[in-house]
Amino acid sequence: MKERLKVMSGKYCKILLFLLFFLPSPLSANGYLVLDTGYRYDRINSNVEYVTKPNRTPYFSDENNFQNIQSYQLGAKGAWQIPCTCVIVKGEAHYSWILHGTYNEQYLAFGDLGGNYFIDASGGIGYSIPLCNCLHFIPYIGGSYDRANMRITNANNPFGEIPDHQGDRWWYSWYGPWVGFDLEFEGFCSSTFTAGYEFHYGWAYEKTVPNNPSPMVFAYHADYSNVSGNTFHLQWLQTICANWLWGLKVEYGVWSNHHKENAIPDVPPTGFTPGMIQKQAGFTWQSFSATANLGFCF
Repeated sequence: MKERLKVMSGKYCKILLFLLFFLPSPLSANGYLVLDTGYRYDRINSNVEYVTKPNRTPYFSDENNFQNIQSYQLGAKGAWQIPCTCVIVKGEAHYSWILHGTYNEQYLAFGDLGGNYFIDASGGIGYSIPLCNCLHFIPYIGGSYDRANMRITNANNPFGEIPDHQGDRWWYSWYGPWVGFDLEFEGFCSSTFTAGYEFHYGWAYEKTVPNNPSPMVFAYHADYSNVSGNTFHLQWLQTICANWLWGLKVEYGVWSNHHKENAIPDVPPTGFTPGMIQKQAGFTWQSFSATANLGFCF
């Protein structure tokens, strides 16, 4: 009798483990694809310092601030649970049209941002761990890429000089792997609430091309390493009409870097010598978005 009970209990344990770890979770069964559209707000700040070789004497510093960048965001996102497993694949991508923004260089030169855009893409793979009937913990690993393209318009200088930055173009990008997690809660009336966090670590790139080059205003680029970021998001999705979904999502992220040095390329015309060092003292990007979702589940 004892042997029979032992065999039965072993079978039940195997069945329980199978149900817990290999059957699809009710929160992410199959998958969904939704259109994601709404409002986006960004701020980008970079502080560049220049020193000379070999004694590393400070030459000058340059701080560029892109503030109050407001955009209309359009994109798509989705998730899919691999059948008969708890493995989930998710991804999203957006294009944002810049509607308004301001620029200042150490409060010496000012301007607006005339159009241009943001693009971003992110994807990850995770494993759904049920904590109870309606709550799942899903650790993820993935990668992301973000890019900003901006052009300065309505440039002015409070000292009455000819605006140096009218028509200048700036590019910023940040990219790398991330790890994070989602907490998914299945609510009433076929609704799902998600709270998530991601830690990013990677690289960033900055490039500027002046519209009117001069000995002190020239094209250059900078590479940033050791860039880390934190993003937080809240999402609510509601099932309507059998296979249709609608919902809301808010997201906030901030990236920053540690110090990085680069030699300035000797591209004429330039007011610097090839022996000068360009020291990137700081790079910070902040972003917030609030979007509405409409799509279908499958």
